[in-house]
This record gives sequence, C-alpha cells and structure tokens, in this order.
Amino acid sequence: MLIKIPEEHKKKNKEKFSAKKKYEMQRYKELTSRYQKTHTNITYAELAESQQFQNKKFLLLRHDIDHDYETAIKMAEWENKNDLRANYCLLHSAWYYGEFQNGRYNHTEELVQLCTKIKDLGHEVSLHNNLLTLALKENVDYKEVLKRELDFFTSLGVQIQGTSSHGDRLCRELNYRNYEIFKEAVGSEYGGNRLITYNEKESEVEVGKASMSELNLLYEAYDIWMDTYISDAGGTLKTVKNMEQRHGHLKNDHEKANSIVGILTHPIWWNF
Repeated sequence: MLIKIPEEHKKKNKEKFSAKKKYEMQRYKELTSRYQKTHTNITYAELAESQQFQNKKFLLLRHDIDHDYETAIKMAEWENKNDLRANYCLLHSAWYYGEFQNGRYNHTEELVQLCTKIKDLGHEVSLHNNLLTLALKENVDYKEVLKRELDFFTSLGVQIQGTSSHGDRLCRELNYRNYEIFKEAVGSEYGGNRLITYNEKESEVEVGKASMSELNLLYEAYDIWMDTYISDAGGTLKTVKNMEQRHGHLKNDHEKANSIVGILTHPIWWNF
C-alpha cells in the first residue's frame, strides 16, 4: 500500500528548497541551446545501446533529483516543450521516496506520480544509488533491496536501465563510492574488493556483490566518457574537459564519438 506525504511536510520542504535557488530557467536554456543544434540529444540508455559513434555528436542531460522533486517536474515539462529529453535519477533515501522499514521501502503516492509523469513526458527514469550507504546504516543486503526496487518500478511500467552514484557524506568519511555495489565498478582507486566497516552502526558491508549484467542494467552514469561535462554539483556550475570513464564497464566504443557533452543539474539549485 502506498503512503501519502502530509501536505504540511511538503509545504515546509518547498519553503526550505526555495531559499537555495541560485540559477534561473534562462541559464539552463543557455546551457542546452548551446549544443541543441549541433548535437543529437539522447538518453543514457540510448547511448549505452548504441553501436555507431563515428562522426557523431551527442548531448546527454541528467538530473540527480535528490530532494526537490517538484522542481524536477517543472524542468521535465520545460524540456518536453523544448524538444529535449533527459535522465531523471530518483534518490531512494530522499524524503519523498518512502519509508524504509524492516529491510524494504514503503513507497509514497508522490513517488509514483513523479516517475509516471517523467516517463510520460518522454524522459528516462534512473535510480540515484545510495545503496552502499543504506546497507551500512541499516544492516541490510543492498543487492536484495536493489532487486526489490527494480521490480517495483517494473510493476509501474517504468523500466530502470541504469544508475547514477550518489555522493553521500559517509562516502567521504569511509572512502567508498556507492557504485561499488556492482562488481563491474569495483576498482583499485578506493581499495578494490574489500569489507567496509561502519563502527557507529557496528556494520560491515562487502563491495561488489551485485552484478549490472545480471540485473539487466546497461550503465552506471560515471562510466561514460565525455569530452565536455558541465555540472552544478555543490551549487556552482563547473565545466570539465575530457572526463574519463571511472571503471570501463561500458565497452561499446562510445569514446570514439566526435563529441559527447554531458550536463548534470540538481533541481534544488534551479528556479523554474
């Protein structure tokens, strides 16, 4: 059974998020229009499934929704009106997603409305992965939680084809990345195959227990090479050139494309 978020709770969060806005819609229009005429706008899943990259130019738009889902809907509507398609990544540890009890999520009506709306507007729905953090805090099997969440979205007619790793505070404290739940994404940069110990919760979690291929996931967002990557992470727009793949899982020669431009935003910083 779905749960409903109290209106007072939604109002309080909306007021809190309104105070964080830094950029106007016009700024986003400038960012996207710079490439819209020269690059083909596709989703992450479409890029992962592509095989032809010679002389191609692609524009990838991604929104890590985090907590401001109402602005995410406004952005999705604006993009739809302007012939743009994007990836919207749902953070399972966000307040609007649901309540985590006894090793599973009780989802909200608002979550169902959100992902259905985004899908109907022609965008791709992805999962913003904070599962390694969840496992450390709640002493649960992240692989089983992930399977249940993928099944839940499938039951709604929403196919999750990939993930983007969430940068939780605990990641920096314990030196891990959430994408390390996947065996394909465990690299030597953070210590390779290992157990992560969280003394505060007396928990210990093994990385790499889940398999992207077994779960029919096509990509992890940080496994895509881009020659231009624009991000508002932390509330400041930055541009990075020649952003390399993190762990080399996506092996379809997409790095041979003439140009891949990625734009990442977090709706909390934007006023739409």
